[in-house]
Amino acid sequence: MNTNDIEAFVTVVEYKSYSRASAYLNLSPSALSRRVQSLEKSLQSQLLIRDSHGSL
Repeated sequence: MNTNDIEAFVTVVEYKSYSRASAYLNLSPSALSRRVQSLEKSLQSQLLIRDSHGSL
């Protein structure tokens, strides 16, 4: 776990969107997703609920 992963997660939660959060962080959506997944793996817990409409 590192601060970039935490920042990525917090930004997704704030913007309620991977695409808006990735634009804000100047990352591709896939890179942002990998950071959030890395944090989830480190914490051994699912932090976001993902569906076809985005993340909650």
